[in-house]
Amino acid sequence: MRVNSSLAAAILVLGLSATCAMADTYTTANFSFGVNGGNANSKPPFRGVIAPWPAGGTFTGSLVFDNNLVPGGGSGLQNVFFSSFADIGAIPPATALSLTFSGLPAFTLADAQFGEAAIQYNNGVFAGLFYISDFNYLGNPYELQIQGGSLDIVPIVNGFPTFQHLVNGFVSGPLTNEQSYTPPPPTVGGVPEPSTWAMMILGFCGLGFMAYRRKSKPALMTA
Repeated sequence: MRVNSSLAAAILVLGLSATCAMADTYTTANFSFGVNGGNANSKPPFRGVIAPWPAGGTFTGSLVFDNNLVPGGGSGLQNVFFSSFADIGAIPPATALSLTFSGLPAFTLADAQFGEAAIQYNNGVFAGLFYISDFNYLGNPYELQIQGGSLDIVPIVNGFPTFQHLVNGFVSGPLTNEQSYTPPPPTVGGVPEPSTWAMMILGFCGLGFMAYRRKSKPALMTA
């Protein structure tokens, strides 16, 4: 069987083009989160620290979402985990997700328990987050809990979070300031780039074709 090298090259190029076309696309966006007003929603030691008291306060967080994974309309409540992003390994944790209260250090994807968090959608529309992070404040352990549109801070006692809500707040949409985002290329050393792979494969095809020609030529001469 004779192999057409031009046809093989064309098939290879089409395959690489299809792979590029199927690559996930990403968007950065901002969302609102904050503390509800009133004594019951802001208790010591956080009262008046992370937000003006008693009026509460609103802050702006940021995230990256995978356009290919946004659920469609009519899908109900869906959690899309950051770990399911095809390129999450290349996206810096502080870019993937960041929440900054006044008076507290920033919370990022890297601070999440088990390094995992999720974006929650309701019928394809941003509806909040799933995020849990332990932190220390004034020498004591606490836990930030976000489930959908609800945000709470509770103390940790004997290694376990309690049900004593010291801060009650919210996470809300809609997403704003949406901008296209391209993850930085992976920095894995020694791995050829796609173009290099393509040249190598074409080279192997060429060597195989030349070997076939050499093998078939004596057979033709003796025929």
